Amino acid sequence: MVRSPAFSVAVSDGFAYVACNATPPQAGSHLLVVNVRNPLWPVLVGRYDTSAQWFGDIIISDRLLYVADSRNCLQVLDISDRAYPRLAGSGQSLGGPMSGGLHVFDGLVYLAGFESGLWILQYVGPQPTRAGRWTLYK
Repeated sequence: MVRSPAFSVAVSDGFAYVACNATPPQAGSHLLVVNVRNPLWPVLVGRYDTSAQWFGDIIISDRLLYVADSRNCLQVLDISDRAYPRLAGSGQSLGGPMSGGLHVFDGLVYLAGFESGLWILQYVGPQPTRAGRWTLYK
């Protein structure tokens, strides 16, 4: 049983991927994989635990799940085996807390930061590389 608040969700191919944030913060966050093909009887089928204090947005593209987090700024999970999601890559801290805003488009990952502006990353695994940045404050 997970007693952490659910923060965001993404659904793909009959499975919901639910980001649960750490309570207390030292406990680490969880990504839960729930079979929702029968919406009257959802079933937990997998889970991924992290030391991040919180997760942000979740985006699924092909068999990769992108999630913003408070520790690495971005984690990329291979969800080919829904029972055992595994880390495929992660980004390092980008110089400020991330807001959790995330979008994947045309091979690029867009992350919104509180004071750090907009980060544009290219993920070719296992570590995203910075492709660009737009700063809010100059």
